[in-house]
Amino acid sequence: MPAIPCKGCGRTTNTAVSDHLSGTINEEAAECYAAFVDGKWVKGCGYDNALDFQKSYATKIIANQKG
Repeated sequence: MPAIPCKGCGRTTNTAVSDHLSGTINEEAAECYAAFVDGKWVKGCGYDNALDFQKSYATKIIANQKG
């Protein structure tokens, strides 16, 4: 999945854990549900307002990392 910047927080995210498809600019997201920071996935700026299925997917990505 392509890495894209999040306009909401400026961190790196990807198309699977952001609102990339609902954004107006193809290369960025307005907010993210998970962000990649210092080699790890963390809750993104839009996590708390995400729909249940979006939050669930982001939570799985955050929880299933080695570290």
